[in-house]
Amino acid sequence: MRVTDWTPAMATKRSLRRQALTTLLVSIAGVMLVALVLSVLLLRFTLLRDFETRLRALAQDLQATVTRGQDGAIDLGDFTPDAAFSERFSGWYWLVRDGEAIVARSRSMVAESLPSSGLGETQPTKGPRGEALLALSLSVRGADGLLVTVAGPESAIDRALLDDLWIVLSSVVTLGLMLMLVVWSQVNRALKPLQDLAEDLGRLRTGALTEVPPSQFSELNAVVTLVNALLADSRNLVAQARDTAAKLAHGLKTPLALLAARFGTGGTSPDLKVTDAVDSMRCLIDQNLRTARTARASAAFSDTVPLRPVVEDLVFAFSHVFRERQLLVDVDILEDLAFRGSRDDLQEMLGNLLENAHAWAASRVSVSVGREERDDLTIAIRDDGPGFPDSILVAMTQDNSSSPADYATSPTGERAQSNGLGLRITRDIATRYNGRLELANSAGNGAVATLRLP
Repeated sequence: MRVTDWTPAMATKRSLRRQALTTLLVSIAGVMLVALVLSVLLLRFTLLRDFETRLRALAQDLQATVTRGQDGAIDLGDFTPDAAFSERFSGWYWLVRDGEAIVARSRSMVAESLPSSGLGETQPTKGPRGEALLALSLSVRGADGLLVTVAGPESAIDRALLDDLWIVLSSVVTLGLMLMLVVWSQVNRALKPLQDLAEDLGRLRTGALTEVPPSQFSELNAVVTLVNALLADSRNLVAQARDTAAKLAHGLKTPLALLAARFGTGGTSPDLKVTDAVDSMRCLIDQNLRTARTARASAAFSDTVPLRPVVEDLVFAFSHVFRERQLLVDVDILEDLAFRGSRDDLQEMLGNLLENAHAWAASRVSVSVGREERDDLTIAIRDDGPGFPDSILVAMTQDNSSSPADYATSPTGERAQSNGLGLRITRDIATRYNGRLELANSAGNGAVATLRLP
């Protein structure tokens, strides 16, 4: 079942889901990016503090073991630095100063020196090869002038940061994806009531519902109440307009009949101009009656009418009306097929087409009902008569401004006894239901009238 009819203009409409998801997902991505930057900065700060703690521990170990002898000689005691201090230009260095003179240094420095750094605080400095270092100097207690300095490469902090960065990055990305998944799910869940409301409106349009059912969410119930109120007002207005038009048209028919009787060719005062005017007014009245009749199709789609009983009743009725013709009538229709709309409208459309087929068939009339791929009802009524003349086929493709006389022609090309509005009324009622009436001639003899209804 088609809930709504898509049009190209809908492609340019903004999507509430897309807008909400885009806004939330971009916001989450921005927050995750900020969180990643802050995490990296915090991690580097932590690694820097650990690095400074290590430098201070090494400097304090060296400070505790260095002594000055009675003869002024410097003794390093049992100080055993890490292996990195033995590798040439490894970036890890230590030295002992006595005043401005260097009295001891690590093997990694070879014969190089380090610039003096602030006492007791870690300071950036340059190594023997210009590499960036962090250095810490401490004075030796009880030995005036003795100063120990320990330095390490800043690149060690960056390497440790890179080693741990993938953990931070994977954690932030995983958290971001989980949040995006939750947001996606919640947005779809939040918009589901709107989708349900749209489907209810679609079923209302096709006749499966007579009003929009209440929602379980209070925010939507106000909309549902307003829609149902608008539907009720619309139905009342259409009903009033239809009744007014019908009453006016029927009220004018009697005076026109009196005028026709008096001024017609068999009347007491024949007048051709008056007769023509009366005929024109009759056409206008018939058109208003037809409009009032077909307006009901757009007023409400309240019924679901089984097709087989309606078709069988009409076939039975016309078999008695045209019993002297002894026509063979075939009916091919499934039990479960139904029309969503008014029973009167269905009887009006099928009655007009079946009457036309019975009137001009040579020996056989067939009725077949099925469904198309789009779930539309297809009702085809065939006869083996002479078929529709070109004037009828052309007239039925014209708009509603065509004169009633265009539809008063029978399939044989003769004038019918009625005012000729049957086919036009059928077409207009079908149009009100977003359907259509198609007329064609079969390859052999015969006419085919096909109703396509949602």
